Amino acid sequence: SEIQANPHQPRQTITNESIQIIARSLEKDGQITPLIVIPQDDNYLLLDGQRRWEAAKILGWQTLRSVIAIMPNDLHRKALLTFIHHEDLNPLDKAEAIFKEVADATSMREEEILTVLATVLRRLERQKQTSQLTSLVTATTEEQISGLQSLGVNEAEEKLLLALLGLALNPTSVKANLMPMLSLPNDLKQAIREKGL
Repeated sequence: SEIQANPHQPRQTITNESIQIIARSLEKDGQITPLIVIPQDDNYLLLDGQRRWEAAKILGWQTLRSVIAIMPNDLHRKALLTFIHHEDLNPLDKAEAIFKEVADATSMREEEILTVLATVLRRLERQKQTSQLTSLVTATTEEQISGLQSLGVNEAEEKLLLALLGLALNPTSVKANLMPMLSLPNDLKQAIREKGL
């Protein structure tokens, strides 16, 4: 009861089925992984463990093992990094969370992000330099900056690409697989969230 949900939780799609599965696991094997919580006023803000927390409530548990972390300056980014490489994270939730982080990091609007990303990737593709961009995903920040400068990107493109690379994301994959979801009609978004489409 002292734990509050994180309003910046990237996972917006939590099905009853997934919570029931975790509840069965908790009931059978107990809690294996602690929650990560952040002190906030007289309560705790949940950083990691939303489904475990929901499942424990179904079981009527009063306590859960937790690790207490300090409040990060960039809560949304830390919450996103906790989930970004989870394979079971709904792709629409992932796209929206990444977009929010990139928008915050670059001060760009959605249309601007999509346009700048499409433009720079099209140019790099024509120049046969996309593999050089992809190789920067695992590079250090300094190497990423240097690599982007050698690719001749402009300031807006660099800011956007660094935001994606800083999340260990391949910009080409983000454009092809995640960004198109943002422009889906609301009924399709709802089907993705509720029916696992």
